[in-house]
Amino acid sequence: MTAVVTVKFERHGPQHRKKFFDQLKKEKAVAQCYMVSGEVGSVLILNVVDMDEYTQITDRLFHADENVAAFTTYMVMSTLK
Repeated sequence: MTAVVTVKFERHGPQHRKKFFDQLKKEKAVAQCYMVSGEVGSVLILNVVDMDEYTQITDRLFHADENVAAFTTYMVMSTLK
């Protein structure tokens, strides 16, 4: 299963995002991570086996990080290109 996740941060300086990005590097399910401009600070591409793995990752990456203000997940239904 592939998930596209947008992440909003409470604080935006690099010192505030360091813990988050360090944790991303440890997660095998994180295929890609982009820092972006606009309403969100990062966009992630996750490859997970099932919803249990997805839930565990969200607990580790998003719920455990006090600098993550919000995240939104879009589950990929099909790949068009």
